[in-house]
Formats: sequence, structure tokens, C-alpha cells
Amino acid sequence: MKYSVENLKRIIWAGLSLRILDDRLSASLSQINNARVALDNNIKQDEGQMHPDLLQEYMNIMESFDKRFSNLSNAQARIELRIKHITGLRDGVSILALIVLQQSFSSFASSTRIKLTLCRSPL
Repeated sequence: MKYSVENLKRIIWAGLSLRILDDRLSASLSQINNARVALDNNIKQDEGQMHPDLLQEYMNIMESFDKRFSNLSNAQARIELRIKHITGLRDGVSILALIVLQQSFSSFASSTRIKLTLCRSPL
């Protein structure tokens, strides 16, 4: 499959964008997790003083929160897989470009040697 330069640029930009998204999502997930741990610690300290209905509501909210947090974590895992895929494509294209460049240089060098040999040969 042939890729145009524009398609390759889009792939590289997509990879860069995904890396930025992954970095920000990772930082956000870390902060969310830290906040959750702090909240859990506060609730555990006040657990004896809380009304049972309030504690049950907290548990329901945290269950919903955990599902959403899990969805974000799964999304981050999929983004990381995409980044690896794009990185592999980029590396493959780079290697292919080097091979093509080497072949072009070899054919140029060969034709130059033939021309030089023809020019130097006595008539």
C-alpha cells in the first residue's frame, strides 16, 4: 500500500496528538486516584459518626465512580496500544525510506561510475 507524504504527516500528527492525550489522561487518572484515596481515608475516619443511609449513598456513588474510572483506564490502555501501533508504522516507514534512499544512491553511484569510466576511456 502506497502512502502519500500527506498521509504520513497525518499519521505522525495523530501519534503526537495521542501521546499528548495519553500524558494528560495519565496525569488526570493519577490525580483522581489520589483524591479517591484521600476521600476514602476521610470517610473511614468519620464512618462511625455517619448516618447509615449517607454511608450507603457514598458506597453507591463510589461504585459508579469506580466504573467510570475503569472506563477511563481502559480508554488509556487503548490509546497506548494505538501509540505503539503508530510508532511501529513510523519506524517501518523510516526503515523503508532508508532502503529506498540507499537503493537510489547505489543506482546513482553505479551510473556515475559508468559515465566516469566511459569519459576516461581512450578513443
